[in-house]
Amino acid sequence: MKFEKYVKPQSFDEAFNILKEEKGARIMGGTTFLRLSKKSINIGIDLSDLDIDYLKETDESVLIGAYTSLRELETNKIIKNNFGDLFTKSLGNIIGVQFRNIATIGGSVYGRFGFSDVISALSVLDCVIHFSNHGKMKLDDFILEGKHKDIIKEIEIKKNNPKTSYQMLRKSDADFPTLTVAVSKTDKVKIVVGSRPNVAIHSLKAEEFINENGITDENIHKAAEITSTELDFGDDIRSSKEYKLEVVKVLVRRALMEVK
Repeated sequence: MKFEKYVKPQSFDEAFNILKEEKGARIMGGTTFLRLSKKSINIGIDLSDLDIDYLKETDESVLIGAYTSLRELETNKIIKNNFGDLFTKSLGNIIGVQFRNIATIGGSVYGRFGFSDVISALSVLDCVIHFSNHGKMKLDDFILEGKHKDIIKEIEIKKNNPKTSYQMLRKSDADFPTLTVAVSKTDKVKIVVGSRPNVAIHSLKAEEFINENGITDENIHKAAEITSTELDFGDDIRSSKEYKLEVVKVLVRRALMEVK
């Protein structure tokens, strides 16, 4: 990857104006996958002077700066105390520790990649994105509406003591996932499926069924079947649509059994 010009803004307003007005401007650290490409980027915007590499806790929320690495998210005690092993399990197979030390949560969310373990995990939590210009937006809304030409400042996750489970299938360690399933349980159950191969989304009908009827062994099997018929699946280089349809039922059952 090559940058024709490099800038280091001293405020979010300055960074946003560059992003908005300069053709071909991209946030550096916005996605580490850019580093693996041979693209030529007109302007690289480095946000490292804006102090958005942090992870802190309030009485109601956990706040994660957009430049926080995936490795920090994976190992931080605040995260583990509030959300169990959800992030340890979802992030532990992303390429390697060296990669996770430089990949950021902001870039992982903003990219809306279909294979994103990060989005799958975050989507079962009460998660809000703080943008520099558009204000706050629920993660689910951002996933459905698509990208904004804006800068993610912070990810806020509400603390509501969820039971969580993360299930995935990979052909090998460090490969992108063939399929991901995340589940959380508070007063309601959330079920999210990613790598369909599209970006992770909720199985709303399965959630409605399990929340109305309870998590019994019989209902877990029914919810898994509902998920396989409700969501769209497709072929990719890792597996066929038919294979994903069978795998999702197994992963949903495992995840629901864990939070039962």
